[in-house]
Amino acid sequence: MIFFFFSLLIVCTSIFLISKKKLLSFEFLSMFLYLSGILLQLFYYCWYGNELELKSKSIATTVYSCNWTMATPQERRSLMLIMISSQKGIMFSYHGVFTLSLNTFAWICRTSYSAYNLLQQGSN
Repeated sequence: MIFFFFSLLIVCTSIFLISKKKLLSFEFLSMFLYLSGILLQLFYYCWYGNELELKSKSIATTVYSCNWTMATPQERRSLMLIMISSQKGIMFSYHGVFTLSLNTFAWICRTSYSAYNLLQQGSN
C-alpha cells in the first residue's frame, strides 16, 4: 500500500513537473525517462499480479481435464476441492484494497491524471 501511495504521488508530481519544462530540453527528457521507468515498474508489478490470478484460475481447467476414472474416491474428493478453491484465484492485495492487476494500473493512471489536473488548476 505504501509503495502504491508513493508511486501515485511520484507519478502525478512528475507529470506536473514535466508540463512546466521546455519540450526537448535536458530536464524534460530526464524527467520523462524517470516517469517512464516508474510507470514501467508499476506496470510490471500489476501485469505479473494479473498473470498470477489468471494462471491460478486455470488450475481448475487442468484438473478437470485429467483422467478421473483412474483416481480413487479420496483422490476425486481432493481434486474437486482443488477445483473449487482455485476458481477464486490467487491475488496479491493489501486487505483487498490494492490488488495487483491491470485494473489497478489503469486506476493509478486515471488518478494521477486527475491529481495532475488539480495541480494544474491550482498553479494557475
